[in-house]
Amino acid sequence: MAKKTQTGRDSSRSSEKRRPPASRRRMMQVSYTLPFQRQHFILFSLALCTILAGFIALGFESITFAPLLMVTGYCIGIPLLLLWKNDRNSEEESSS
Repeated sequence: MAKKTQTGRDSSRSSEKRRPPASRRRMMQVSYTLPFQRQHFILFSLALCTILAGFIALGFESITFAPLLMVTGYCIGIPLLLLWKNDRNSEEESSS
């Protein structure tokens, strides 16, 4: 009779990396902070208000002012808040 061959399960177990002990795992954990601070939320609310004002102006059939407000909100406001860096974060990173 033919011999049964072992599946790849046993060989994969031996090639897996072992986890460090629990004491080392605790030391490796880094606290996570949200990338968005108060200034980001203020900029987001300004961009959202600008976009909303554009839609309201569009309801009053403003052909020039409404698109100007909406483009300002979408193309300047939102990208600005996504690219805005906080001074506090850069100071903390440089001191570390």
